[in-house]
Amino acid sequence: MIGLLNKRLRNVWLRVVVPKSEKYLSNIWLRVVLSFIIAYFFLVGLSVLEQKITKTLFEPKTTETSLEPKTTETEQVCSPQDSDGFCLVKQLLFVSKVQNLEGFALLFGASLYMLEGLERRKRIIYEAWQIVDNAAGAGVATSHARVKALEVLNNYGVSMRGLDAPNADLIDIDLANAILHQASLNDAELTGANLTGADLTKANLARANLNTAKLSKALLIRANLSKTNLSITELRNADLRNADLSGANFMGADLTGADLTSANLTGSDFRYAKLNGTNLKHADLSGADLTDANLNGMDLTGADLTSANLEGISWNRQTKWKNATGLDKAENMPDALRQQLGL
Repeated sequence: MIGLLNKRLRNVWLRVVVPKSEKYLSNIWLRVVLSFIIAYFFLVGLSVLEQKITKTLFEPKTTETSLEPKTTETEQVCSPQDSDGFCLVKQLLFVSKVQNLEGFALLFGASLYMLEGLERRKRIIYEAWQIVDNAAGAGVATSHARVKALEVLNNYGVSMRGLDAPNADLIDIDLANAILHQASLNDAELTGANLTGADLTKANLARANLNTAKLSKALLIRANLSKTNLSITELRNADLRNADLSGANFMGADLTGADLTSANLTGSDFRYAKLNGTNLKHADLSGADLTDANLNGMDLTGADLTSANLEGISWNRQTKWKNATGLDKAENMPDALRQQLGL
């Protein structure tokens, strides 16, 4: 829960607060003025804090030989009779001394550097997009610069919605939590890619190679994954509702807790796949190969299993077969399951 909250706060900061800040801080003079104000008031704050600490630790004391109190060298700028506004003015004037110029200059420089960071961020993002666009324009499949540029864009929280990178070589790329809504990644090489939590809704990943990739908690709603290689891929709790996965290779993949409601899985290969708790309600599994698949806790309500290969499957009492169709035409169904279903 805390991790999800932190992720949402990070997304809000990177995709809402920072872009708006860039818009208002694009003017160099505005950044200079803000830096001046920040440095000045920071110096005032330090001065006030110093006075309070001094007053607390070094209260004036009287001695037996003198009726006059001994005071510390630190000057108390404001008196109890001063109003808040008048006290602020006195504090501003108090810090405007020659001995404070060095500290003020350092604070001003630090403030300006931090504000300039937003401008640097903007420039880095622009240059990263140039690399991505140039690689796409040149039709280059392998580009290490593009891989790094895409990772930079994602680290800065930039949306890559509609990214056009078909046939791209993106082996081992780290795009965790990336926004790739409607991206064109068909025929892309994504072996070992980290796409954990990525939004790939309606993305085109047809014939892409996602062998050993990480797609846990990824959003793949209505995505095109036709004939995609998803062997030994991690798809735990992934959302694949209404996705086109016809002819996809799920051999050895981990689909624990994944949602494949109404997905097109015709002719898909699920041999040795982990399907514990997978939701396959109303999915089309006709012609799918489920040899040695683990169906424990799977929901197959209303699924079509016509001509599906069920050789060596394992299941338990939590496996739901209600209203599943085509079971009488399924191939290599275990006798125990046939008896359980009364076929």
